[in-house]
Amino acid sequence: MVKKLLFLAFLIVCFASCRSKKIVPLKDVEVEGVSKSKKKTYSYSNKLSDKDTQYFADALEVDVAEITNKKLYIFIKSWEETTYLYGGEDKSGIDCSALMQRLYEHVYNVSLPRTAAEMAFYKKIKLHDPVDDLTEGDLVFFRINEEKVFSHVGVYLKNGKFFAAGSSEGCAISSLKKPYWKKNYKAFGRLRA
Repeated sequence: MVKKLLFLAFLIVCFASCRSKKIVPLKDVEVEGVSKSKKKTYSYSNKLSDKDTQYFADALEVDVAEITNKKLYIFIKSWEETTYLYGGEDKSGIDCSALMQRLYEHVYNVSLPRTAAEMAFYKKIKLHDPVDDLTEGDLVFFRINEEKVFSHVGVYLKNGKFFAAGSSEGCAISSLKKPYWKKNYKAFGRLRA
């Protein structure tokens, strides 16, 4: 009987959100630690070309002068169009939370927990609600299914646009104004000072 209950609990946790096969438990509302799984390391260019800067300005519908966080956009350029893979953690396929882990490690030198829900309740992240207060680098959280409060995560860029790994487009820039994202948006998270 105990084995059956443990197995049932294991299955519930495995199918709960956008996550890897490794289980990192939530402790009440705050995550106590960050998973320390071995990850491939990637090298990134130190320079964003004028053509790439223009590409991002066009995609975000902003002036070229607003593309100032070169490290962020170099990261996005290197991961854009990577295939979405539930539980994936590398360029052969990656899910939303693993992508945000890599982005925050590379761009902001911050280690995040593994799942969208764990990120939302992580002690270094403060949750906010109004979409009009978003700034570049904030995590945007969505509720895609009814099993978890937060089951999808991306990073806010500018002008209502964000970058995330999704099942239909892979790693791509999308708009919070699209009906699907607008309907499922729940909160954003910002690093605590």
